[in-house]
Amino acid sequence: PPDDCNRLRMALALLDTCAPFFKEGSNKRRLDVYLVYLCRYIFCKALTIDVQFSLSDTLQATRPHLVRPSSYAIACDMVERLEAALAEDTRQGEVLAHELLHSSKEEPTEGEADG
Repeated sequence: PPDDCNRLRMALALLDTCAPFFKEGSNKRRLDVYLVYLCRYIFCKALTIDVQFSLSDTLQATRPHLVRPSSYAIACDMVERLEAALAEDTRQGEVLAHELLHSSKEEPTEGEADG
């Protein structure tokens, strides 16, 4: 249900505990892949104030320069692009995940760029 944030709270607790072990190398890239999916998931929940603060604190500690998507549509586009890249090459998908999460501005999708 949209108002049940227990799964999100558990994910944040795991990130708080395990994120220090994902600071470099392939583990860092794999965590970035997970964070792309998490960014989409948070749009599916009605976040309470305590969960919003916990989410902000966890993401700040995990990836201080992470740029969260501003809408569900953008988050879905990020996941689609990530899945397409992962299907072709895992390493390139992981690199794309980092780029998606750390870009200073949201890039237009192909349809927006053309028209």
